[in-house]
Amino acid sequence: MALFTDQTEPGLEQLLAVTRAITGELDLDRLLRMILVSAVEVTGAERGCLMVGPAGPKSFAKTLYHRLEASDLESASFGPSWTTIQEVQARREGMRVSDALACPVTPGNLPLPGLRSVLCEPLLFREELVGLLYLDCSRVRDLFTPRHHELLRAFAAQAAICMENARLFAQVQEATRRHLEEEVRARELESRRQLMSTFVSIAAHDLKNSLATLKGGVYVLQRMAIPEPGPGLLAAMGQSIQQAVRLVRNYLEFARMDLQEEPHLDLQRIRLRPLVERELEVLQTRLSEDESSRFQVEVEVPGDLALHADESRLEQILSNLIDNAVKYSPSGGKVCVRAETRGDTVALEVCDTGVGIHPQDLEHLFERFSRLPAMARKTRGSGLGLWITRKMVELHGWSIEVESTPGQGTTFRILIPAAAAPNPESP
Repeated sequence: MALFTDQTEPGLEQLLAVTRAITGELDLDRLLRMILVSAVEVTGAERGCLMVGPAGPKSFAKTLYHRLEASDLESASFGPSWTTIQEVQARREGMRVSDALACPVTPGNLPLPGLRSVLCEPLLFREELVGLLYLDCSRVRDLFTPRHHELLRAFAAQAAICMENARLFAQVQEATRRHLEEEVRARELESRRQLMSTFVSIAAHDLKNSLATLKGGVYVLQRMAIPEPGPGLLAAMGQSIQQAVRLVRNYLEFARMDLQEEPHLDLQRIRLRPLVERELEVLQTRLSEDESSRFQVEVEVPGDLALHADESRLEQILSNLIDNAVKYSPSGGKVCVRAETRGDTVALEVCDTGVGIHPQDLEHLFERFSRLPAMARKTRGSGLGLWITRKMVELHGWSIEVESTPGQGTTFRILIPAAAAPNPESP
């Protein structure tokens, strides 16, 4: 059973020391250097190196040296060693060279001086070559015995285990770091989101009350006999207040949805045409005389068509789509709201003859803060209207789609199941 004689027993002790160190030492370079130094001392080698991460026949990611310099690997006398190293790489088996001086490495088969015994062992982990452990001696021929080779194989196996442990430890550290960073980032984002949503809700609530007072005051003043230019100024104030009310409503919806709060739907039977006409009247009050003259507004909605919907949400959907149609029709044109029953579905459409949308922009159209690049500088807006519109449509259980041709216009189409459109006779 005595594979190693008494003279190699110190090697076993050093091998055990390395094994014990692996369980407690996390510094890979320190462990590999310990393995290299132990291998040199146990075998009586003159010098050695441990090469890890082979990238080519003479290329390694990292090399640790003991009594050997990096420049030695570039010297002519190291030629036979590179031959051995390349063979070990190719065969993935250790090699023991008794007399390197007998190895012809020059064109004239002349031996190179300065190198005698060579011992090289691959570092394998799960049959993958992860490095090489190299030892040599220039003074003694046939220095390394089969027993030394067995020891070197054991040290190489320990080095491979060290490298795998370090790799796994680095992976765990990186995964832990990423997890902690993501968790911290998520908490920061959640905290900021909560703070912003709270601020928006408070600010919007306060603005809503103030705007309601202003709206009431303008309404009263508009019915009083006020000389010019008073009426025009009041009209402009009324338009601005109405727009501010709509913005506040959008911001409040955004705050609720950003906190993933499902808005409550107050479903009731709503005749669609009066609601559409009311929204178009509001649109007319916001447009100047010049702007109004450039638009042709049409309503093609049956008078008896009704929907089961939340009136305020449906009003918001129509308002956002109509506003969008006008906003992206800077030269005017036709804005049409139409609805018709198609089999078991009611199609509600808002159409314009504006600038249209390029195909590459369609996929981002319903994203938060999304605005058409071609019109972003020419129009105002938060980029929330269509995102909120889609959310409101989906909240009802409906769907929305868009068709557009650049330079010709856009059609937004809401598809409503017939079950949401009660019969005219129903209460």
